[in-house]
Amino acid sequence: MSTVYKEANIKVLPIISKTKAERPIWSVVIPAYNRGDLLTECLKSVVPQFLHKEPSLYEIWVVDDCSQENLATIVSQYGSGIVQYYRQPKNVGQLNNFETCLNLTSGQLIHLLHSDDTVNDGFYREIESPLLENDTIGAAFCRHNYIDEYGKIINTSEQLKEDAGVLHDFLYDIASRQLIQTPSIVVKRSVYEAIGGFNKSLSWCEDWEMWIRIATQYQFWYIPQVLANYRIHGNSNTGSSDKNARFIVDVLACINYVQTYLPFEQKKNLCIQQNAKRAFLSFSLRKIAAFLKSSNTTQARFLIVKSLKLCTNSRDVMHLCKIYLKSFF
Repeated sequence: MSTVYKEANIKVLPIISKTKAERPIWSVVIPAYNRGDLLTECLKSVVPQFLHKEPSLYEIWVVDDCSQENLATIVSQYGSGIVQYYRQPKNVGQLNNFETCLNLTSGQLIHLLHSDDTVNDGFYREIESPLLENDTIGAAFCRHNYIDEYGKIINTSEQLKEDAGVLHDFLYDIASRQLIQTPSIVVKRSVYEAIGGFNKSLSWCEDWEMWIRIATQYQFWYIPQVLANYRIHGNSNTGSSDKNARFIVDVLACINYVQTYLPFEQKKNLCIQQNAKRAFLSFSLRKIAAFLKSSNTTQARFLIVKSLKLCTNSRDVMHLCKIYLKSFF
């Protein structure tokens, strides 16, 4: 399989160490920081799906980024004796913790499941076979719910196709917009070993860049069932980035970065750039509307100004200007 990266770019990415030849099938690794209540929900969604399996076939880790809360007690209480616990000696930040997660695992299939997210029954069963039986498939994902802090469903991701199977020409689609949230996807460890870890220069859309990078070399398997739940709350990376508009800076950086290795001709790459900006402008407009609905006009105006960088035409600029002016009345 040909490599499409420029040598200068691949060197900046964290190297994921190769592990022992004898590997369990599954590595479920849960990066965690405080919020023991949400970690409890996460473990309750994962552990029952492995209790009937032979222990040599899986490993489950909680990787604690030096929390103030005692997460070890929660792992002991809800891990049913099958969950291992690792605590960072100091707080290293989300992306460094992700790198520890990947290097700590040894399974053939890696599920990086944030401690505030959950999976539904059948998640691991449905995803396992397509990945183990197809060498050209590097990752598999399902539909997911967006849930709030209390587990209430806010929305559900769109259905990309009716039946389970390979998503053809997926590189163009995933480079044009973010279609995958982390709890819904499983990646082969050999893929991480081949292409590296998460890009540490991105703090909000490092996952999107990873899916794009994988799609340049591997196929994606899609499962139309809703089997994962992505939580949005004030303390999450998504929630905090919404408030400070950090996601716009990261999105633009990511769009520029992936242009250095996308294999398309210039015209198609430009189309991808515009599609991505429009997709995230729509996301930003929804956040602006939510701020205005809650009478948080200061935050809404701040986000409006920042969102101008996502505009691809004068019509979008005028639309933002109108919203900005209306916010004063």
